[in-house]
Amino acid sequence: MRGGNSMAPRRIEKANFPGMKGYDKKRLNKLLMYLNANNLYGWAMIQHLPTGGFRWLDLKDLPNFRTISPTAKRGSVWEVKLKYPKKLHPSHSDFPLCPERRIVTREELSLEQDNMIEKLSNGKFAETEKLVATLETKDRYILHYTNLQQCLNLGMELEHVYRVLEFDQLPWLEPYIMGNTQRRRNAKNDFERDLWKLMNNAVFGKTMEDVRRRKRIDLVRPIGEENCLRKMLADPALVGQKIFYGATILDLSKYYMYDFWYNHIKRKYGNRAKLCYTDTDSFIIEIETENVYDDMVEDADLYDFSGYLEDHPLLKKLPPDQWITKPDGNRSKSYAIETENMTKNIQKAKGLKKSLVNKELTIDIYERCILEGVEDKPQTANFLRCERFVPYIIRQTKRSIHPLDSKRWLLIDRITTWAFGDCRIPIYIQALEKYGNDIPRKILASLDL
Repeated sequence: MRGGNSMAPRRIEKANFPGMKGYDKKRLNKLLMYLNANNLYGWAMIQHLPTGGFRWLDLKDLPNFRTISPTAKRGSVWEVKLKYPKKLHPSHSDFPLCPERRIVTREELSLEQDNMIEKLSNGKFAETEKLVATLETKDRYILHYTNLQQCLNLGMELEHVYRVLEFDQLPWLEPYIMGNTQRRRNAKNDFERDLWKLMNNAVFGKTMEDVRRRKRIDLVRPIGEENCLRKMLADPALVGQKIFYGATILDLSKYYMYDFWYNHIKRKYGNRAKLCYTDTDSFIIEIETENVYDDMVEDADLYDFSGYLEDHPLLKKLPPDQWITKPDGNRSKSYAIETENMTKNIQKAKGLKKSLVNKELTIDIYERCILEGVEDKPQTANFLRCERFVPYIIRQTKRSIHPLDSKRWLLIDRITTWAFGDCRIPIYIQALEKYGNDIPRKILASLDL
């Protein structure tokens, strides 16, 4: 199973629009938008999901999957080989289709990233498995049939089909999910809203539970003066957990995000829209346009304006504390957002306590980390632990903000990144070797830089 995308394609960007401090009339208008998909997993859970009737199909008699409706009685999962044509690389490098879980080796990284490893980690690089979105060929890739339809509609090429598993499908979770969603809308306080959200999330979590990690604990009566605790492995019967529900929900969630990006944002703005950061259900996007909020009203069916009255002025102009002027995303799960009047800045750093992040980390620290390639000082915090029913406090020091992002290929400006497998990478390396930092503008333009 594969979760959602999390990456920082463009690590720093600066807005430029009328009304903001430092607005430059000579430059193009650029607005930065933070967009979040409402209840993404909830949407996926009300779609048609597997219910049973699994069978392997004969490869000599496969159905035309391009015509199968998302609401068909029978669905399928395909194991295929997909090719990413080079003509798609420049437009798809920000947000490649078909992310895959694999190990990124040091040899795949750019010279800039290799220098960071030598400087900050004494040449040590942990080659760990992670979810990476690349432009490489996807061999023996398993995906839901709606995702396969989407990939081919967006230009990927199907080279081979290995296996197809067909199943019955129904929107069997829809009544439960929609009922909880309605109760959440009617909630009168944060506790109730969080409760009904949790009721949906808990079901999603159970669909992906790895039951092989379960343990059966038998408490045995005392023998003599000592108690005996016997620990046993999971019962083999539990391995029948229906994880194909979770796999389908995750695939459909990615379908939704790719559909919004390619069939709305890129179709509407083309090269005027660039992805700065994404994390599962959210985007930070740079858009070259006169007024992005007018554009949103034109596509009101895609956006949730329920928090605004119909005549609310925010539909025409948001207050300065909601103007995003600069996002700094140094790596996955680590980013900062600067707003116009600095009152609603956001800092995120996975693994660090939220209170510590808000107190110790600033926009300037993130920016210095990215542009200078330096690591911020380690952060120390206290954590409550409990062992054998005895609570105690530990003091733990963790690495803070780190400039190395090994999910993407970093260019020499330390801001722009490309997906691994991008056909422009060898051309860029040759240009660097020949011209150094003074690559001619003509070559840069040919690389969309």
